[in-house]
Amino acid sequence: MEGSETPTWTFGELKPGETRTVAMKVIPRQRGDVRLDAFVRMTGFSSSEFSVQEPMISVEVSGPETVEVGQQAGYVVKVSNPGTGLANNVVIQAAIPEGLEHRSGSILSIYIGTLNAGESRQAKLSLTAVKGGVQDVAVRAIASGDLTDETTATVTVAEPQLKIAIKGPE
Repeated sequence: MEGSETPTWTFGELKPGETRTVAMKVIPRQRGDVRLDAFVRMTGFSSSEFSVQEPMISVEVSGPETVEVGQQAGYVVKVSNPGTGLANNVVIQAAIPEGLEHRSGSILSIYIGTLNAGESRQAKLSLTAVKGGVQDVAVRAIASGDLTDETTATVTVAEPQLKIAIKGPE
């Protein structure tokens, strides 16, 4: 129900001791406390309160800004739940670019599980630099209920260059 609409049910006559039940499915549109009031015309009143909890997901990546070809680049991926409810089936996904390698391949999935409200966990990514240039490691966290957050870590991979020149008499 939106706005100030009030659903109404008419039961007619109730015999002494007779009970009738109404079931409603309510979908909260925001987090926080919600109050539901039920009124029985002329005879009574009932009220109920409950709290709506909202899980959230956030992901951060930290690691080196520059590495050389052949060196290890260690990244820490931190996934957290800044919301007020449980974040279930949390998974970290990472796309490793061509200039970096991970022993498990170029697409990684790390299962985290359930995060309580305010909880965070970390996962480590150990990558090897294999090609020079600017490399972007795309990382996202997903959870049940279509929760998602993503970020990118950029690293510049330096490629050593060797120049040889020969000088001598012509």
